[in-house]
Amino acid sequence: MAGYNYRRGMSRNAADAYRRNIKPISRFTAQDLRDADIHISLAFAKWLAKKKHWTPAERHHTSKFYNKVRFYDLNDLRNVILDLDDEIETLRQRYLDDLRARRAAARNQGVAVRGKYARWEVLGRYRRIIEWVPFKGIRDGNGWIHLPDGTKKKAGSKWVKYRKVRPNRNARQRQNDKKRNKT
Repeated sequence: MAGYNYRRGMSRNAADAYRRNIKPISRFTAQDLRDADIHISLAFAKWLAKKKHWTPAERHHTSKFYNKVRFYDLNDLRNVILDLDDEIETLRQRYLDDLRARRAAARNQGVAVRGKYARWEVLGRYRRIIEWVPFKGIRDGNGWIHLPDGTKKKAGSKWVKYRKVRPNRNARQRQNDKKRNKT
């Protein structure tokens, strides 16, 4: 069945695949797995696809740019699980180890932030804010913001306001942002 379904934004073959419950891995839900009587988590199923244990059933064109997208079938996943019955627990353990390692790396990596913190003046028993001091720093996974001068501030404090620094954007994106902000 050749052709393109412009209303749905995909090829006619892709629309037919959706009708047969074959779809891209990003479109599956945990409910789809339960309905197909597959008793693994959705994240573990995606990991199996990433590690090439669960291979795509078909490839179709989608979107107005005619992107080629891999479509997966839950029946194939069920067969993979049955075939890997002996190894499924070791694969699940490898998945969990991989997940823990990625989380630990994200915690230790740190995120660039910028913001402001309150500087105080102490007057006897009372104190008041003198000024809000701007800063740039690195937020670690333990809830601290490390400043370039070697000091650190608690990220959860109500006297520290910050946000993540966006990665460098090219000139055209900055120009488009300025135009959007003017209107």
